[in-house]
Amino acid sequence: MQAAALNTKQLAGLIAAPLAVLALWFAPTHDDPAAQHAIAISALMIILWATEAMDYALTGFIGVFLFWALGVSRFEDAFSGFSNETPWFLLGAILIGAMASKSGLAGESRTQSPHESGRHTAGCCWLS
Repeated sequence: MQAAALNTKQLAGLIAAPLAVLALWFAPTHDDPAAQHAIAISALMIILWATEAMDYALTGFIGVFLFWALGVSRFEDAFSGFSNETPWFLLGAILIGAMASKSGLAGESRTQSPHESGRHTAGCCWLS
């Protein structure tokens, strides 16, 4: 499998994002060092999202990780969104929907009635 080539915008993002972090990390933008470092990490994430240099989810996870690893926030605060069941439930529902669409199962059950497909229904499930 061959990796896709980066376009100019993506390459510029991969170069500009770390440079922005370094510039904002040491620039006197705020009195509180934690706020200054949060601005630097946020700039990294915004540049990577805007240039589509990396996958959105990966960019977000890298940002959350950097908030914790560089001491900007505590682990409990940085990863608090992953401790609740609701985001995981929604992620699972989205993944199941994507798998059904990709496999064609969603389109098949939507376009055919039980009489057309030769299947019989029992309750809410399709049986062969």
